[in-house]
Amino acid sequence: MTQKKFYLLTDSSIIFSYLVSKWIEAFEKMPEFQGILVKEEVQSNKVITERKNFHQKYFGQKKLTEVISGKVRKFRKSN
Repeated sequence: MTQKKFYLLTDSSIIFSYLVSKWIEAFEKMPEFQGILVKEEVQSNKVITERKNFHQKYFGQKKLTEVISGKVRKFRKSN
């Protein structure tokens, strides 16, 4: 039986949970898995740059610290 190709769909409101990387790890060996789609409104260049900088700074973190948590809360309130 042929398996259907699929995407996982998430909303940008939960993107900071970092579950996306866990989903990729869980499904990456499945040839049917086509990737993850994030649904959100078009963002300004400022927001896109802030997100990029945040993710570059904290890439690879394994633990949600108070500092990171505070930055996420502040970031979410300002956007």
